[in-house]
Amino acid sequence: MKTKEKYHSILVEGGANFLMELISALAIDELLITRVERSGDENFFDEELLSTNYRLNSSNEIDDAIFENWVPAH
Repeated sequence: MKTKEKYHSILVEGGANFLMELISALAIDELLITRVERSGDENFFDEELLSTNYRLNSSNEIDDAIFENWVPAH
């Protein structure tokens, strides 16, 4: 039985490098991103790859955070 047939949702948490591999392979059905203005470890998303393979479905700003919902572009 394939994973999609057995489970409705699977939560995957990981750093930018791990998630970029999944984004590149279009292996994510829905991507939830929280953006905050803080300096990080320089492992950031490739915005061009993200916007090429996915489209922004919704975006909400609450306090100093932006919550984005991305879905495959196709």
